Amino acid sequence: MQRSVFETYHPWVVFGYLVAVLIVTMSGMHPGMIFTSFAVSFVYSLFLYGKTIWKRSLFVGIPVAVFAMGILPLFRHNGVTPLFYINDMAVTLESIIFGGMMTLLLLAVLQWFYVWNALLGQEKLLYLIGRAMPSVALVISMTLRLLPLMGKRLQDIREGNRGLEGRPAHGIRGGLQDLSVLVSWSLEDSLETSMIMETRGYGIKRRTSFHLYRWRMRDVMWLTGILLLFIAVLIQMSEGFTDWAYFPELVWEKRPVRIGVCMLSFGMLAGIPFFTDMVYRLKRNVGERRFRTEDFSEREIEYLHGIYGKED
Repeated sequence: MQRSVFETYHPWVVFGYLVAVLIVTMSGMHPGMIFTSFAVSFVYSLFLYGKTIWKRSLFVGIPVAVFAMGILPLFRHNGVTPLFYINDMAVTLESIIFGGMMTLLLLAVLQWFYVWNALLGQEKLLYLIGRAMPSVALVISMTLRLLPLMGKRLQDIREGNRGLEGRPAHGIRGGLQDLSVLVSWSLEDSLETSMIMETRGYGIKRRTSFHLYRWRMRDVMWLTGILLLFIAVLIQMSEGFTDWAYFPELVWEKRPVRIGVCMLSFGMLAGIPFFTDMVYRLKRNVGERRFRTEDFSEREIEYLHGIYGKED
């Protein structure tokens, strides 16, 4: 997974950005806003995760698209623009467009949660809610750790069983035995964890914490910019410029300039981390290029040749 420069900012900046983008994405059904959210989330998740994001999006998107655009319109006959009839039941254009927009909206939200997982890890999440709700933070931390830990343990169990003779590696019996070992291992580990926490004084007094996060001027500037863009988008959405009705017919606000301004504002809000990473990479590449093209003096060249020898 590619590391992002934006994740080095203060956790409240990252959290505010992700919450703002998710709120705007899930607050309307305007196709322009949905396409903007889907495009930015796909590009940024592709930058973070690489080509594996294609497989995840296709794995989720194709079944949802088939259901929402192919199966659901056969049973939901809302709309005034029939495309064809099946047993005297109309399949309408509005139902198909609505299913496509719902599919893109679901994929956009899913991809934003991929970005959430990359930018806001477990440590930052514990920092955000640890002091206010320490018990909830502990439960969330243990839950986030449990799933990957159980997957690793199941893999260890299967690898250990491959070396045992007379032990079925596949089938229902082998799966049940692996599950029994995994459950026993997990229960034993939970008992040991509770005993360790008790011996270390958990729950005796208020929990203390330590973190390395400090507010800087760049954090204040970015958080202020995120809030201003978020408020600007919400104001334009509240005035009805992004209203879009699918049933019984397609009805939308016919003000392309104001809708374009709203989409541009949301695109700027959603593209903040990607813009930050691109600027950082450009500066780094320019710095490396200057370093490579810098000329050494003759005395420096003679000194380097004396240490490393001349090239053949």
